[in-house]
Amino acid sequence: MEGCHFCRRVREVATELDMVVNLVPSARGSRSRDALAEYAAAAGSNVQVPFLLDGDTRLFESEEICRHLIAKYGATVDVPGVGTGFVASALRLGRGGLVDKSALPAPPDRPLVLYSYEGNQFCRLVREVLCELDLPYELRSAGKGSPRREELKILTGGSSQCPFLLDPNSGVQLAESADIVEYLRGRYSRGGASVGSS
Repeated sequence: MEGCHFCRRVREVATELDMVVNLVPSARGSRSRDALAEYAAAAGSNVQVPFLLDGDTRLFESEEICRHLIAKYGATVDVPGVGTGFVASALRLGRGGLVDKSALPAPPDRPLVLYSYEGNQFCRLVREVLCELDLPYELRSAGKGSPRREELKILTGGSSQCPFLLDPNSGVQLAESADIVEYLRGRYSRGGASVGSS
């Protein structure tokens, strides 16, 4: 969930480890909440985010998730402190935490692909809308120094800027956050205004 500072901790580690991860939004009103509730019940936990499903590993606590990712995928990253995401999340309070009433009832056939990294305000705008429209996506971390910056240059004809969206359902590729947000709202909503827009 984009508005959750605990989820942000996990995204920070994913960026530092230069990971590609599949994200399933779980904002209030998300169609994924039932599946999340089943995992929580099986683990004897309450429904909460973030939730990690990595092979046979299922984890709910951000601290445990970060430690698992670092141990399994790279040992040179520190677990971000709990407070790191509070300010950023507070500045955008409410965004990305509730599924928009205009979101389509079914997800697209294939997950969208987003080149992004934590700490970029323009990437955050796109991730907020992906959550609000309840759209699963593959997050391709592309922080500074990432080899995916070269992928981006190939895809865009020279630019390595983030965010960059690929929609395998339509073939659309977009690079500017405002254009991406407009596209997502136009294609994956019933035409209503986004949560928090005026």
